[in-house]
Amino acid sequence: MLIPVQMKKGRPGFIVQVISSQAAATTLKDILLSETSAAGLRFRAEERLTLPRQLGSINSAFGHIRVKKILSPAGGIRLTPEYEDCKRLAEKNQVPLPEIYLAVARQPVQAFKPDEEE
Repeated sequence: MLIPVQMKKGRPGFIVQVISSQAAATTLKDILLSETSAAGLRFRAEERLTLPRQLGSINSAFGHIRVKKILSPAGGIRLTPEYEDCKRLAEKNQVPLPEIYLAVARQPVQAFKPDEEE
């Protein structure tokens, strides 16, 4: 990811963000130092926390939509639709994309059908 920034003395610059495995880190650092004007790098290890989720689908007035059923730490459940399905249905039904998202938000959690492989 390239992020435009203002450097010292008002000069334009970019922040280059690279996400990689630990195994590829040394190679990527070497590439960045060899192929850019950078004289140094800042790097750190990151961890990721994800909420419990289950893949499945719902049937809406617009058609079949793949969703994730996500459990919050407080015990609440939300259904999050897959963007590509929403985009496809918005184009097919000639409606704005937010209308598809609202259709999913209106569905009760009981409408969720888990994928069979789980």
